[in-house]
Amino acid sequence: MADIVKLVNTILANGSTEYKSRVPVATRTNIATVANPILEYQSTQNEFLNALVNKIAFTLVQSRIFTNPLTTLKKGTKALGMDIENVAVNPATAETYNSDGSTLLATKTPDVKSEYFKLNRQDQYSVTIYRNQLRHAFTSWDDLSKLIDEITNTLYSGDFIDEFVLMKDTIASGINSDKMLTVGLAADVTDEATAKTFVAAVKTAGSAFTYPSTQYNSYKKLNPTKTALTTWSPKDRQILLIRSDILNFIDVHVLAAAFNMDKTSFMGRVLEVDNFGSSRALAVLADESILQVWDDMSEMTEFFNPKSLCWTYFWNHWQTYGLSCLANAIAFMPPDVNITDFDAIDSIAAGPAGDTIFANAAAVIAALPTVAFTSNAGPIEITTWVDTDEYNPAVAAPYTFTGTVGTLPDGVTNTGSKAPTIEIVVAAAAG
Repeated sequence: MADIVKLVNTILANGSTEYKSRVPVATRTNIATVANPILEYQSTQNEFLNALVNKIAFTLVQSRIFTNPLTTLKKGTKALGMDIENVAVNPATAETYNSDGSTLLATKTPDVKSEYFKLNRQDQYSVTIYRNQLRHAFTSWDDLSKLIDEITNTLYSGDFIDEFVLMKDTIASGINSDKMLTVGLAADVTDEATAKTFVAAVKTAGSAFTYPSTQYNSYKKLNPTKTALTTWSPKDRQILLIRSDILNFIDVHVLAAAFNMDKTSFMGRVLEVDNFGSSRALAVLADESILQVWDDMSEMTEFFNPKSLCWTYFWNHWQTYGLSCLANAIAFMPPDVNITDFDAIDSIAAGPAGDTIFANAAAVIAALPTVAFTSNAGPIEITTWVDTDEYNPAVAAPYTFTGTVGTLPDGVTNTGSKAPTIEIVVAAAAG
């Protein structure tokens, strides 16, 4: 209750002269006295709701809002309509000393590497508040608190959840499209032993990052006609994005020691995520500049509908998302999984011989689903089916149809050419 009373009084403190003249200071027991002028005057209602939905409510109820764990990787705010140019410069190369001064006036242009990022997110979130909702909310501080929860969860939490997902998807896209170096682990992290192996791999990569190298950024891969970029990342610029289920197996003290940091300092460089979207990555070690996420516009607009007696608020969030090819980064991947079997599929009764529901094999294939079927390696796409038993609707027998496996997911192999099968059963003719 104290937070809600504080919120209402904050709106009062920042209100107009007219608002202050009408609305009294809120206490734990005077909600009706506070509500009366707000509900009676249209201009006071508008001012109260505008303040509630905008910055004041957002500031005071942050504990109720989902917080994007990757917010620290955002780069700031840029002017709407402006592209981002990210620049890196290769170290100068030495030249042989020339004693006669013949090269004194020669010029040498720095080897500058550039990348550009444009606005690519324009999202809008809305919430409608009816006058009757506002009247009901002012029957108790708890009801007003519920109204605030509805507003903040709809607008701000929805935005921050999407922002988190988009940042993970940006990383996943870089991994899946081969725009980030990947290291395959010998085993998944499932116990103390495999956790130690993982920590050793991260430590090795972290040490390698501190030395000038062209191996750990993707500039040359994306620009094959250009010279490679030499870069390095001191330990205090490195971040570790790691799945929370993997971090549970790891002794954080050991991991911090690998980076020559105490646990408290190191945990500020570790960012937990639930997953990496469409990528199977367990963790990503990178320079802190790897994600280029900029806010282009964060703005609230509102509209009062006099016919419906409601206010609709629109939260607009426009952003620029990109993955820097100038930054060091390594994704740690689990070993590939080979398909060994598919889950059994129930047979389909075709009816009695001579009177089946499938006139021929083509009719069977047309009726069979082309969806993802479950295997030991997860869902596998099946694009079509093949008649492997020469289906004959006039002869009673079980007929096997074999699925054709489509494009395999990243990290899945099928060395044994396994495929799902289904039986179409033609029963004996009646009589």
